[in-house]
Amino acid sequence: MDFHANLVSNLLAAAPPGQLPVVGARVAELGSAAKDTLEDVAAEAFLAHHLATYAALPLDDDEAAVAVVCEDLQLPAPDEKKDEDGGATLFVEPRTRKVVTVDAVAMKGKVLRDATEQEAPVSKARDAMDEAMQGYLKRTVPQGNCAVVAKDDGDTLVVVITNRASRETSFLAGAWRARWKLSNAKAAGKKATLQGEAHVFTHCYEDGNVQMSSTNTFDSIELDVKDKANPQELAKAAVEAIEKAEMKYLKQLTSAMANAEEGALSQLRRKLPVTRMAFPWEGHGVSLASELKRHERAPVG
Repeated sequence: MDFHANLVSNLLAAAPPGQLPVVGARVAELGSAAKDTLEDVAAEAFLAHHLATYAALPLDDDEAAVAVVCEDLQLPAPDEKKDEDGGATLFVEPRTRKVVTVDAVAMKGKVLRDATEQEAPVSKARDAMDEAMQGYLKRTVPQGNCAVVAKDDGDTLVVVITNRASRETSFLAGAWRARWKLSNAKAAGKKATLQGEAHVFTHCYEDGNVQMSSTNTFDSIELDVKDKANPQELAKAAVEAIEKAEMKYLKQLTSAMANAEEGALSQLRRKLPVTRMAFPWEGHGVSLASELKRHERAPVG
């Protein structure tokens, strides 16, 4: 990957969740080399960003139907000789058992066909978990989205959660994503076990660019379920454990932010120099556009 492609890809990868189109538009303004490179790498870079942030993209222009874009829901690339979907990157939507493709740059998806049994296995445990998770989100973050996929012949359930919020008038944006893995959902003689990780990102961009990123790996949780063969009982225990762990993490974050506002963040405020002379930022700041144009003129070796 040459200099321009690497730079543009890195800028897009660092875009805050929900603000990828804005960053793309600003990159295009940096010069002809950046604009041309953006067109070359946009599809791949946008898709990589969606995968990393669990983007929920509308399906077929229907805001009520979404496809969660993440590696757990991405289907393996088919053999070229057996490819009936035109080489598209495919994802499964397990709730409706559909195979979808996404236009990463336009940020929308399209239903291609029904999923096969191998692509979206029928699982009562998956259905029960999905229903319980939807209830959890409805109580806590109604605008959030989740997906549950069955793996290992239904013995493993993977839950992905994604939620974004934005208040443009207040120059605030934030995102929450989580992944939970329920193991031994069917295995006899073994306790069902939950393992999870959550990532929180906030962005304040009023006259600046202040970002906070936090990742938490939860302790493994053994579920006390009397009858694992009862999908509703298993789902209820799992979702209760997920909610308890996530609410504890959220409470810890809230407390940490309150303490930071009173302590560390207040110390970051730049004090007025003793001379009472403002620092001459203009003319001394590093200009990304100028740097890019300089590289644009230089030969790429």
